[in-house]
Amino acid sequence: ESDCRRLHPETPIGDRELGVCRSCIVDGCETCDHSVTEDGLCHFKYAGPWIKWVGVFLLVLVILVLLWIVDMVIRPCSNEDGLNHGLQTRERKKLRMKKNQAGERCLWPLSTNLMTTLVAGPGMMLHFRFQAALIIWAAFVGVTWMCFALFIDADLWRLGTRRFGTPRNNCILVAWGYETQNALMWTKVLFLGIVYWGSVIMCFVYSVIQLRCFQETDYKNKTMKDFVAMI
Repeated sequence: ESDCRRLHPETPIGDRELGVCRSCIVDGCETCDHSVTEDGLCHFKYAGPWIKWVGVFLLVLVILVLLWIVDMVIRPCSNEDGLNHGLQTRERKKLRMKKNQAGERCLWPLSTNLMTTLVAGPGMMLHFRFQAALIIWAAFVGVTWMCFALFIDADLWRLGTRRFGTPRNNCILVAWGYETQNALMWTKVLFLGIVYWGSVIMCFVYSVIQLRCFQETDYKNKTMKDFVAMI
């Protein structure tokens, strides 16, 4: 068993039951240097007592934060006028809608569409439209790869995810992965091309839409720059 690591670096574990030198059986472990326990399993190489001390430190930190919050809640108020003034100032800073028929300015509801509703200027509206564009782009990339895996070859789902075990299984897996990757290399190149040109076209379209949205919003609403004095 002691010679397996020296003579067979790729399979450093001596297995008495199989009578061979094998690799570790934990996914993602390759060398297992100084991390193989008596049960033959490969564990995190850099694990040690320090992990427990870090856990204790974080637990103590959470307890201190909770105690501070409880102390703030039960602490008596020593400046009620200052507290009321601060609460009123915070209330006045909240974004509100225009006055209704009763003359009240209510808060914006959570169902407000910030991509089309002017709540805090055109910049905020354009920012949320940017967030939506990112979601659409990510969905485009994911759906494109999904279509490749569904309509071309299902092995695209499995490349790089299959487990390894004994040396024989490792040899089979490496050979399968090499042949499959070379056979499907054209799909990866095509996927990168579609994503690249799709991203370029979407960026141009997104830029035009954002510019038109800002110009229309600025034309229909009075903003701060309408009150700037040009000297």
